Amino acid sequence: MITPADVSAVLVTRGDVDLSRILESISAAGISETVVWDNSRREDWKLFGRYVGMAECKRDVVYVQDDDIFVPPATIKGLVEAYEPGVITANMSEGWAEHRDMLDAVQIGAGGIMDRAIPPRAFARYDALFPRDDLFYLYTDTIVSIPSKIKRVDLPLEVLGWGYAPNRMNALPDFAECLAESIRRGRAVRDANGGKE
Repeated sequence: MITPADVSAVLVTRGDVDLSRILESISAAGISETVVWDNSRREDWKLFGRYVGMAECKRDVVYVQDDDIFVPPATIKGLVEAYEPGVITANMSEGWAEHRDMLDAVQIGAGGIMDRAIPPRAFARYDALFPRDDLFYLYTDTIVSIPSKIKRVDLPLEVLGWGYAPNRMNALPDFAECLAESIRRGRAVRDANGGKE
């Protein structure tokens, strides 16, 4: 069993919001290292920035979340307690997943924990079939999670005010179409390699 002291955190942001409350919560949960991948100050990798940031972490288990969600310390601790080696564990309700045809995938923006070795394996499998295009850089969570072992928990969180802004990913006019394509690609990668790894 791990503790928050065994975990690093990665927070990806566009650089246009106040992260202080989020960073304080991560620290209050007992995680002492947080890598902030700020797409406005570093190369703009979009959502994929969270995975680039993992390479800078000192620990092999990584907690991640988006910059428009407040995840209370108790929820972060709950995710750490739910951690399993080789599994992506996400704070995502079954209802949300079912509504979007994602029962075989997870989104980790509301809090997720995994071994940082999981995404590179999924990327290698993906690269054999598809290009790293704009869809890949925005919908990376789906592309990583479908070919990987996953688990969901449903713990408290708060969507911050800017999470409803018109420039957020889920408000983009092509969100549903792009999400569906990322799901299709993730399933093709999984199926081409004999299932979840």
